[in-house]
Formats: sequence, structure tokens, C-alpha cells
Amino acid sequence: MARNSHLPTAKVEGRIKKWKVLEAARELGISRQTMLTKLLANGWHSGAPISTLDLFRAMYPDDRLARSRLLTAKASEAELKAALQRGEVIPLKQVNEREELVFGAVRSRILNLENLSNVEKDEILAGLEREVKKK
Repeated sequence: MARNSHLPTAKVEGRIKKWKVLEAARELGISRQTMLTKLLANGWHSGAPISTLDLFRAMYPDDRLARSRLLTAKASEAELKAALQRGEVIPLKQVNEREELVFGAVRSRILNLENLSNVEKDEILAGLEREVKKK
């Protein structure tokens, strides 16, 4: 068996290797109890045959998924930075600040209209606020 790799040899004499807990623990350089804990945490049932895949999943749970998520996050971050540099997007903080400026100007104009009652002005402003909150 390959002692330099983190995973044991997958085939023995042309067939798939089934491992015993102690044998797998020794091969991976961990205690029997640690091996059992890792296997049980990964859904293995005591007494069931242990495949090399079971060992891999026990030793590296969600490793591929975690790496995939990390790569996806890094790619998304790079795309966002590039879009920011090209001026295709702006930070949400700036959007909110500009929205507040526009709403403030509109609010001021509505309040200064002389041909509307205060009730009508309040209704218009309440409707605008509801529309803004929907987005």
C-alpha cells in the first residue's frame, strides 16, 4: 500500500478494496477511535464494509464542495471588481445615497405645491415611499 499518499490503495488484486477500521486507521496514520468518529460522522454504519470512497469522504468531508464554493466566490468577486472598474455597477451605498437625494428633492417639491392640501401631499408621499420600499 502506498504510504506516501493520503489515501490508501484503491484496488487489491484487481478488485475493490474493503477496509477494516483498524487497517484504515493505521494506513492513514490516525487512531482507531478517530477513524471511527470520522466514518460515523459521515454516515457510515458500524459493521458495514468500508470502501476507499468511504474513507475519502470521512477524511475530507465536503472537500470538493468547499473548493467549488471557494472558486465560485473568487470568480464572482473578480467579476464584480472588473464590472466596478468598467463602471457597469456601483456600490449599493452610492445607490442608496443617490436615491435619498432624489427622494428628498421630490419630497421638497411636493411639499411646496400650493394647489394640494396637506392630506393630498401626505398621500402622495406615502405612495412614493411604498414604491421605493418595494424595490
